[in-house]
Amino acid sequence: MCAESATNFSILAAIKFDNTYIVTGGDKHIKVWDAKTGQLIRTLKGHTGHFPPGWVTSLQFDDNKIISG
Repeated sequence: MCAESATNFSILAAIKFDNTYIVTGGDKHIKVWDAKTGQLIRTLKGHTGHFPPGWVTSLQFDDNKIISG
């Protein structure tokens, strides 16, 4: 799956959402979106992993934290 931002494309490997947030992960980044407006709230960079290197392949979140793998 691909998501397009204003500047480029990102490949999505994981997505979780609720009524407030959509959290996506893929190529070394996690992005947090406003579920109502679709606006990007924050990009978290620097994810590391083993296979594929740096890719976010699983996500979980609550009001205080995002856990990725």
